[in-house]
Amino acid sequence: GAEADDVLATLATRALKDGFDRVIIASPDKDLLQLVDEVAGVYVLTQKDNNHLLIGAKGVVNRLGVQPEQVVDYLTLVGDSSDNVPGVDGVGEKGAAGILTAHTFMDDVVENVDRLRGAHKPGVENALSRLALTRALVTVVKDLDLAIDTNTLTIKTPGDEEQRRYFREIGMPTLAPVPDIDEMD
Repeated sequence: GAEADDVLATLATRALKDGFDRVIIASPDKDLLQLVDEVAGVYVLTQKDNNHLLIGAKGVVNRLGVQPEQVVDYLTLVGDSSDNVPGVDGVGEKGAAGILTAHTFMDDVVENVDRLRGAHKPGVENALSRLALTRALVTVVKDLDLAIDTNTLTIKTPGDEEQRRYFREIGMPTLAPVPDIDEMD
């Protein structure tokens, strides 16, 4: 009954409260970049050009041109096509980063809409009535009521025999670890 992003955000937030040193969220979804917090230990693992990237604050800046705490406002401006959330007409990725570089957060953008230039100004003016809703839609929920103990979510590496049995069961025995010479009959 909840969106996957909200479940991930809730579990990440709860894991930090439960004493985890670091939380890595594996997802290509840029919505989750709003959770990046190197001080708290939250990173997003994604892929680019078939390479795994662990994104911290610098990675968010490199990818979007804004700080992690600005991602919600960035998405408010550009929208999120994967969730059918429209952005502001006339504001693209570079424009949103530029606006937030100059005004830091949406509250300041709205208060100073008369100072915006080019296509940004009429776009933001026309979107003023829906910016709060857009912002709410692109903000991940961090406090769902989930009946999950985060301590059960730690990665546990199965033993070699358990892995061999599993891969035999699913019909992929060649992926199983090779037994040590001492384990062979």
